[in-house]
Parts: sequence; structure tokens; C-alpha cells
Amino acid sequence: MILCCNVKIQKSKRLDIILLKKLRHAFEDRMIAANIDDRIRRDLFGHTLNRERYGKGAMLKYLHQCVQSVAL
Repeated sequence: MILCCNVKIQKSKRLDIILLKKLRHAFEDRMIAANIDDRIRRDLFGHTLNRERYGKGAMLKYLHQCVQSVAL
């Protein structure tokens, strides 16, 4: 067992967690390079804004277009 983020995990799962984090970072980097708005990036990652939120956010079709623009 390995202690990661205060959670005990099996050694075989540790590599999966590292790869997932690298994938998330690479996705964020690609969205920044594509000039995707910060709010859209936060919505796609499920992060919160540190300010009052106005409106409902982007339509699903637009979010899909954003993701397609950075797809490999």
C-alpha cells in the first residue's frame, strides 16, 4: 500500500492516478493554447469560480466544439 493524498491505495492503482493527472494537465495546456475561455475550462473540469456566477454557462454544443478543437 502507498499513501497518496492521505488515502491508502494499491500500488497498481498509483500509476493510473499519475497518468490521469498528466492527462488532465495536458488537456488544460491544450485548452489554454487554443485560447478557450477560463470559465469554459473550469466548467469542463468541474471547478468552481471564485466569484458570483451569472447565466447558465455555455450550451453543450459549444462545449463539444471546444473539446473537439483540442482533440488529438
